[in-house]
Amino acid sequence: MDGTTELLSISAFARRVGLAPSALRFYDDCRVLRPAWVDGATGYRFYSPAQEARAALLRSLREAGLPLAEVTVVLEGSEREGRQVLERHLERMRDQTQTAKAAIAVALRSLSTAESMTEARIGGVELASAVRQVVPAASSDVARPALGCVLIEIDEDEVRLVATDRYRLSMRVLRPAALDGGPCRLLVHAADLIEFGQWAARVNEVTIQVGPDGARARSTEESRVLVTADDLFPAYARCSRLWPRPNTA
Repeated sequence: MDGTTELLSISAFARRVGLAPSALRFYDDCRVLRPAWVDGATGYRFYSPAQEARAALLRSLREAGLPLAEVTVVLEGSEREGRQVLERHLERMRDQTQTAKAAIAVALRSLSTAESMTEARIGGVELASAVRQVVPAASSDVARPALGCVLIEIDEDEVRLVATDRYRLSMRVLRPAALDGGPCRLLVHAADLIEFGQWAARVNEVTIQVGPDGARARSTEESRVLVTADDLFPAYARCSRLWPRPNTA
């Protein structure tokens, strides 16, 4: 072929687009990024400068963790198909991040020393109101015990109560009067939380304490054990984006 001086060798093209020559050979074999010309005698691959944009997009998509089959849809399909693939991948990544955060939080709690303790002080009436709001969204399906619980999250100056049966979600965000200690999560069976909410409604303030020995709630006159469930609550962040911003007390 004449005019190969206008083309780039695989090494030169690899340097331009930030891909290893071995990756370019792989993408050629997969028919995702074919060379502009292959020397029939030597088998050497040559690429056109016009292919740089496609190669850069391919590299970016793979760095973002997009499977190769979905990369092909973005590169070869319509704009609508490409957008759908990217939006679905973004949702998957968000869910994975939420799940990873929850798992790491559990691991961090397991590494806590005996002196570590998280405390959040909340108005009793506010806490009782939050319990009444979220408990009805918990599931009664015995096959999914985690969904029969209410998640209590203490993090970033907030106390969040969350319940979902995967078809609906209820979340209440409370601003504690005082918060001390690191982030933590605990699951409490919805049935137990109903009675707890009734008690909270009768006291001025409730301090939730979470430590290596478990969780407790105390008022100025009484202390109660919060029985927690050892289960993994589903990542609710994706569902919460389908509803308006929850009430904040």
